[in-house]
Amino acid sequence: MPIEKRLIPSKWNVDMNHSIITAADDRSAKLAVLFPGMNYSCERPVLHYAMKCAIRAGYDVLPLEYGYQAARTEIQSDDDYATIVQECVRSISQVSGAYQELVFVGKSLGSIAAGMVSTKLELMQARHLFLTPVEGSIPYINQKQGITIYGTSDPMFSSELAQRIHVDKHREVVAIERANHGLEVEDPMETLDIMKQLAALYMDFFK
Repeated sequence: MPIEKRLIPSKWNVDMNHSIITAADDRSAKLAVLFPGMNYSCERPVLHYAMKCAIRAGYDVLPLEYGYQAARTEIQSDDDYATIVQECVRSISQVSGAYQELVFVGKSLGSIAAGMVSTKLELMQARHLFLTPVEGSIPYINQKQGITIYGTSDPMFSSELAQRIHVDKHREVVAIERANHGLEVEDPMETLDIMKQLAALYMDFFK
C-alpha cells in the first residue's frame, strides 16, 4: 500500500504524522479519516481494523495523530481541545478537495473531534462511524449520518445516553454486549469474536 508522507507542524512544537495510506497506486475518490481517542491511537485494534476494512473497500485512509500525542504529553486545558480541532481542520482541508466522498471514524474523544471538524468544514454529506462515544458526542451524532457503536459495560457511555440518539434511516446504534470502552471483554477469545463482529460492521458501512 503506497503511503503519501505528510508531516504537519503542531502547537506542541512537534510534527504530527498525517500520512495518507492509498488503497492503490492511484488515489481513490474516497477518503476515510481516523480520529484517535485520548489515549487510543489508530494502531490499536478498534481503529486498526477500521483502517484495514476501509482500505479493502477501496478507500484511501488518513489516520490522524494529535499534537499532544506526537509530543508524548497530556492535554492540559480546554484550549488544548480547541487546538486539536483546529489542527485537524487544517490537515484535512489540505486534502479533502481531492476526494468525492469522505467518511470520518472517531473513537471516544475522537468522535467529538470528528463531529466538530465535519461541522467546521461544512461537510454535511460526510458519513460517520462513532466508536465508543462519550456524552459530548451526542449532539454531533444527532446531526450526522452514520453508525454509533458502544459497549454495554462502557462506564463512559450508558444505555440511557444511547437512548438520546435519534435513530432513523440516517442513524443506527449498535450495542456490543458486555464490552468495555475499548470494545473488549475479559476473555481474550471473546474479544477476538467482538473484533470479527466489528470488522463485519465496518465492511458493511464502507461498501
